Amino acid sequence: MHFARPVLDEIHRQVHIDETYSWLHRPQDGCTIGDDEFFWASTDTFVDSANLDALDLNSLLSRVNVNLGNRGVEICQILLRALKASQRLDPWSRVGRAEGPEAVSLAHLFQRGEATTQVQKFFDQRFINYLAANWHDAERIHWRQFERLVAEYFDRTGYQVELGPGSNDDGVDIRAWPEEGNRNVPPLIIVQCKRQRAKVPKVVVKALWADMQEERAQRGVLATTSSLEPGAQRTIESRRYDIDVADGPAIFKWLLALRVPGVGITSLQ
Repeated sequence: MHFARPVLDEIHRQVHIDETYSWLHRPQDGCTIGDDEFFWASTDTFVDSANLDALDLNSLLSRVNVNLGNRGVEICQILLRALKASQRLDPWSRVGRAEGPEAVSLAHLFQRGEATTQVQKFFDQRFINYLAANWHDAERIHWRQFERLVAEYFDRTGYQVELGPGSNDDGVDIRAWPEEGNRNVPPLIIVQCKRQRAKVPKVVVKALWADMQEERAQRGVLATTSSLEPGAQRTIESRRYDIDVADGPAIFKWLLALRVPGVGITSLQ
């Protein structure tokens, strides 16, 4: 059985029941949940723009369980997490973002590691927009700010994030748990951040794998403004390490996803 369509149908129905749709939607225009043509056309403009955090989750999952069983409930939870993550990253979504008029010096980004007064959760949105327009400067930012940037990305994609102290962290820069997870259990992911120009050697890969075993994490992520040495990549592949690599181009894509129109600066001040 294909679950995506019927599960999205139930989410669509719950949005109607709870009236959490955006002001752009007018039910009197004839939104018919069972209409195939309308259903797929309206997913982006209706469900994706709804206030999904305000849905009656118990009611939704109870109905999905009755109609689609336990597998349907599992798929529903996965789809909701994906939709919420998409909202967090969409600069045009209905999710609110704070911004203020005060200026910030780029010296803070390049020379200082602490958070600014207008930090989102971990990293200043104005710096995100600057780096999205000036990616060549990313390898020069303060190493602690790079850790903050990576933590901000994981936070906005729906994880519970713990940013390490920055020093004496035993090589674990970031720990991440599922959005609804218990932080008293081992992290789902641990992240090692390397803000540098030189390629990352295999000794870093081996150290991350050792940290994963110590932390009992399911996956590791090596985030770098550079790339891996060939030997480091071969080590991951030949030993089948559960390690994902976010290199320079991947970090740039993260910045593009995190940027917000009208916030930030695009040149040195």
